[in-house]
Amino acid sequence: MFPDELKISKSLRPLLNRNAFEFSVNKVFKQVVSYCKNVDRPGQPGTWISDEIVDAYDRLHQMGYAHSAEVWQNGKLVGGLYGVRLGKVFLEKACLAW
Repeated sequence: MFPDELKISKSLRPLLNRNAFEFSVNKVFKQVVSYCKNVDRPGQPGTWISDEIVDAYDRLHQMGYAHSAEVWQNGKLVGGLYGVRLGKVFLEKACLAW
């Protein structure tokens, strides 16, 4: 995804203009990964994200390889994504809204 190529729909523009959301990076990394571990997945028996995976991603975060982006509304975390950056590549896992 290239920022110069981002197209914001007419229906989304008013929401963004209201400044209803705040965005942060790496503020609550482990909380984002933990949420993704526990999110309900209709039609699926569970998730591949075990406690060990959460801890491994947290270690990668502490080492500077894993990152998160968080979305806040009225001071409450309402969405986010996390992933690992290797060079110029960012491999993301998203749990965008809860």
